[in-house]
Amino acid sequence: MSGLFECAVSNTLYREGHLSDDKADPGGITKFGISLRFLRSIGDLSGDIDGDGDVDQDDIRALTLDQAKTFYYDHFWIKGKCDQIRSEILAMKVFDMSVNMGISRAWKLTQQACVADVLTMKIDGVPGPITLRTLNRQNENDYVLLDILRSYQTSFYLDLIDADPARAKYKLGWLRRASY
Repeated sequence: MSGLFECAVSNTLYREGHLSDDKADPGGITKFGISLRFLRSIGDLSGDIDGDGDVDQDDIRALTLDQAKTFYYDHFWIKGKCDQIRSEILAMKVFDMSVNMGISRAWKLTQQACVADVLTMKIDGVPGPITLRTLNRQNENDYVLLDILRSYQTSFYLDLIDADPARAKYKLGWLRRASY
């Protein structure tokens, strides 16, 4: 694991906190930002942390920080192609967005932020070669793109709250996260 990943995951872990069992959270019980829904979505028993043959709340409770970092590295950093982003600040932002809203949504917002540069880019949530090439050309403008991503992320969260006002309790945390 690279030093940049370690920095990115530390920042994300700071925002994610420790154990949370908020009944209103659609991800279910969460520890270090790893939710029960995520562990179950992997589709195999690698989420069976306690080794009892199923993936349930007990696995989240048994999850260690090192195991959480491994999940983040394998399922968000590498799978989300954050390791292929040249700008450190953009790699960290896309990673954090991927953890919080999913890889596809994070990349859709990133593609929207880049689309002014390449009109042929599809906004499909897939970090393909055109998206990565376009993003990696932003080295001198990475802070401009970062500000655009922050704006899109804020709008995404506010749209979630508009669609489901019960989510307003997450507003302050989400807006803090978007401003990072």
